[in-house]
Amino acid sequence: MSVEISAEEFRNVEEIRVRKRLSALPRDRIYDYFAGVDKILKDLADQRLELEAEELLRLESLKDAYSFCFSSRNELNSIKNQAQELVVDDQNRKEKILKDVKEKAPALMEHIKKLAEMKTRLVELKFAQPFEMEIENIKVALVSRDYELLMSRYESTILESSRVPPPLFQYFESKAESLDIYLLEKLEKDLYQTFEKIRFPFEYSVDFRAVKSELETTIQILRAIFTIVNRNGQKSAKDVLGLVTKAFEERFNFHFWGSNKTNDPAKPEWFFKQTLEWITYNGDYFSIYVQKLCDLWDLPETADELFINCLLKKVMDKVKSLLGKRTFMSNRIYFSHLLDESISFSNEISQLCENGTSLPDVMTLFMDASITDEWIELEKDTLSAGIDDILADSNAYKCRFEEAKDIDKFIVPNFANTFILLMRSMSERYMMITVASIRSRFLKHQLVIIDEFLSRIARIFHEVESPWHDPYPALMNAVWYIGVVLDEWNSEDAFIELGGSDGLQSLARGPFDESADLYRHEWRKRAKHLLTSFRSIIDGKVQVYATQNWFQMNHSKPQDFSPTLSNFFEEIQNRIDWLRDYISEDSRLSLYKLLNFEIWDCLMIEVVSSNSFTYKAAAQMLYDFQSGLIPLLNKAFVPSKRNLSLDSGFRHFNVSMEKRCSEVLNVLQLLALPSPTAILLRDEIQRIPESMVQEKTAPFGISDFNREQLLILFEQRCDMHRIGR
Repeated sequence: MSVEISAEEFRNVEEIRVRKRLSALPRDRIYDYFAGVDKILKDLADQRLELEAEELLRLESLKDAYSFCFSSRNELNSIKNQAQELVVDDQNRKEKILKDVKEKAPALMEHIKKLAEMKTRLVELKFAQPFEMEIENIKVALVSRDYELLMSRYESTILESSRVPPPLFQYFESKAESLDIYLLEKLEKDLYQTFEKIRFPFEYSVDFRAVKSELETTIQILRAIFTIVNRNGQKSAKDVLGLVTKAFEERFNFHFWGSNKTNDPAKPEWFFKQTLEWITYNGDYFSIYVQKLCDLWDLPETADELFINCLLKKVMDKVKSLLGKRTFMSNRIYFSHLLDESISFSNEISQLCENGTSLPDVMTLFMDASITDEWIELEKDTLSAGIDDILADSNAYKCRFEEAKDIDKFIVPNFANTFILLMRSMSERYMMITVASIRSRFLKHQLVIIDEFLSRIARIFHEVESPWHDPYPALMNAVWYIGVVLDEWNSEDAFIELGGSDGLQSLARGPFDESADLYRHEWRKRAKHLLTSFRSIIDGKVQVYATQNWFQMNHSKPQDFSPTLSNFFEEIQNRIDWLRDYISEDSRLSLYKLLNFEIWDCLMIEVVSSNSFTYKAAAQMLYDFQSGLIPLLNKAFVPSKRNLSLDSGFRHFNVSMEKRCSEVLNVLQLLALPSPTAILLRDEIQRIPESMVQEKTAPFGISDFNREQLLILFEQRCDMHRIGR
């Protein structure tokens, strides 16, 4: 069974290690991701070979050990048989000698018996008188409170039982037992009198230098007590140290089990706080003084562990008693308060104690099925009410850092920030549970709450009249931020370890992946709605520019920006400024790219593809876009100086390098070719094979068009038809 358990533990540890390595792989770089997967597989294969080799070596060593044990057992059996034969021979010789004396000199036997009796009596007299005097000396040392002398005399008189004549052993034991009872009674009385003198247990901070003598005296008394009880194994070293912890137990019982007002089920913080104060104020006594006894007696536990274990058992008994009362559990306020205080107490103990994992944990009491069910229901109801409150708050959609909005790259609204705090708080609570299957139950409920919260946000989205009105931008920022936070949680060790338990998901995905995908999908959907509205607005603004007589324009060279484009430019500038003010920096780059596409797609469809051009008109339009629109967009899309810092992670992009913009500029560059050049290029394209088209258009800065597309575009040139005739 132990081998199976260790194998299961090994499998869990290795699974967690693989999960962490998988979560650390870059998912946005597919080649690096699968290279990392291959590396993990190779490492696992190498590890398997190493383990198999170790297993073979272990089997060989076990065979050698078995052979050695078998030969040693045979040798011991032989020695045992020889010893038994010697004992039997010696006994036979003794019996033969006594038999010969009895047969040949019967009178001598009587003298031998009398001599033996006189010798025994002499031994008794020589032992009894000094022994009685030593007992009195021990009592004198006790009365004078010279505990070092007491232990010295006790050890030389009582513990040296090898000096006791066999006939007097019963007499010796009777006297020693009476002395032990007397000494223990007096020593315990001295111990508690010393404690009372210095008001131990300490309820407040104490200068240990002022009570050093008394504290050292208590250690001497405890040593003396252990020396006495250890003679016959009546009590263990832990039992002796229990005389110290008993003082805490009695005081705990007095305050929190009796009829005092401090025994209030509505105030569990009282016994939690008292326990922490005892640990704080009395810890040095155990770690400095009592620890000497632990070292002397070779105890596996430290004095601190014994002390804290004692207090934690009292606390756990109290919490268990409360959880077992139906009246207490039916009061959700009481249960919730006890749960919060227990979590806080458990955290405090972990911080106070370096090796807190070996101590009893009060949170294990909440792992009973019925209590866990109640806890889960409490979490659901509390969070549901909390979410209702944060969404109904008058400041729900305001930035969490309203006075310092410019430093928040997420521009997180209050309701989203509070929701994340609620989720983080819930995680911290159920992560205190040591059983993975129970933590998985909480995680599943948490995922449901996260998804339901998105549904609430989606309903609010539907109620907003326009994406340009509040609280639409705040909702978008909230959805983006929550998605980012969920991705961060996926990389945390606690969630990685929990993610694969109970069949929750695959090794390669985090527990929050699906929820994060839902939030990202919602953000894209709302961004599309915003962009659709934006497109509708700029479609209307560009109509004045689009309906100019481009087929009649015959300027000698491009003039200044076309005045009819000013309203279009102004609208774009205003909308981008709005985005900079209301949409978070972290999500803005994605919106800028989508926005840029819509602008150039609008120009392509509403202006470029809908008109016929002279080459001078196309040149004017190309000038408008290259010298007017592109600089405007590049300037508008540039983040602030703070956002350009390395810490912000904000990446800028060049408008003219975006695909749709390049397509528009390519079309206009083609349409802006002088008529003779355009006619020659068209005729040559019609003659050459498709594979040479790119080579012919490249010198003009035109790319990415095939023959059919080029010929269709040439149809938009009204001046080429005229010249052609």
